[in-house]
Amino acid sequence: MKILLINYFFPPAIDAHAYRWHQLMRYWSENGHEVDVITSGDFEGTIFDEPHIFSSIARLGRKRRQHSAVYVEKKRSLQSNIKGSLLKLYRKIYWPDAFWHWIFPLSAELFKRRKVKYDLIVSYYPCLLAHLGASYLYSKQKNDNARWIADYGDPFSTSDSMQPNNFALYKKINIYIEKLMLNRCSAVVFTNETTARDYVGAEVCNREKVSVIPHLVDIDSFYVGSGPGLHEETSKNKIIRLVYIGGFHKGIREPDQLFSLVKVVNELGLKLELDIYGPANGYDFGKYDFSHINHRGIIARELVSTVIETADFLVNVDNVNCSMTPSKIVELIATGKPIINIGAQNTPHKLFSMYEDEGYCFNYNYMESHENGYTKIIDFIGKNTGRYASIDTVKAILEGYDLQDIASQYVAAVGMH
Repeated sequence: MKILLINYFFPPAIDAHAYRWHQLMRYWSENGHEVDVITSGDFEGTIFDEPHIFSSIARLGRKRRQHSAVYVEKKRSLQSNIKGSLLKLYRKIYWPDAFWHWIFPLSAELFKRRKVKYDLIVSYYPCLLAHLGASYLYSKQKNDNARWIADYGDPFSTSDSMQPNNFALYKKINIYIEKLMLNRCSAVVFTNETTARDYVGAEVCNREKVSVIPHLVDIDSFYVGSGPGLHEETSKNKIIRLVYIGGFHKGIREPDQLFSLVKVVNELGLKLELDIYGPANGYDFGKYDFSHINHRGIIARELVSTVIETADFLVNVDNVNCSMTPSKIVELIATGKPIINIGAQNTPHKLFSMYEDEGYCFNYNYMESHENGYTKIIDFIGKNTGRYASIDTVKAILEGYDLQDIASQYVAAVGMH
């Protein structure tokens, strides 16, 4: 097939949005399909082993230099201080989302491709222009067998907790435009059932077009062990290293419960050290007077496995007031490392519950008695220091989440073979 992906996020971007579709396009390329990518990145050259199969990545937008995480963080802080009030005004008026400025280079690239015949077009949100661009290009396809998949990493018109624009001004416009597009496309894909229900319930799209395709993971590249790890006796002098990878978001995924846990458990005599790798997202970690918590900043994806290997336990903080499921859930389990998951009652993802049944995850419900919860965490740490799940256990839990499975589900969503 001849496949086109329209996605603002692609390598060298290092976030989950880029990772998912980079893996899928690589897989399809290696299996003989001709794939094109229109993206906002400044990447040059092929990233695949078969450059004759991978046609092109469109270099769109301003060229960005690669800087260190420290530089990026300082620059963000400075920009925030200088432009804070202007940004507040800007965020109240732009539409459809923060990536609206991509319209100029994207339009130019789409116009050049208006006569190219694709078998499959995939557009990816959280940049609505990707869907708008795909809608235009799809209308130009004269092939009756052509298909268009509108894929969602985040919700748009139903996203009350993380509004992509000013809903007070644009809520009705958002729904109207999105409904027009999704009525035209061949299939709509979400990563979980909750978001799919939100869209169908709001009548933004028809249930018949909806598919739920979960996050993917290359287990072999994430797994850090070679078999079941052996239990190490936890002494009071041993420092237990916790690692959290990702950002925090106000009102959705906040650090306070995690920080309190680390502080109290240390006071109870078990030495914990928490390292956080990810963007600050407006949080001033310096205000937390915890000597055992370190914000290491943004980390390149290729270094994640190295960081994970040094961890005794991985940490996750559940989302609240948000229907989307973070991709890192499958990635954390794929490592085989024991996990401490922090969330309210009934929030743990089913995969964490399955991992807990195998003895490698503790789902801490911060709504229950804190004293009881801290005691259980100390017990879990004592039993699981130095342990990790076998790769067979990991693969059994993550059945259906591997790359080949996910790629097949996308093709099946539009009735292609």
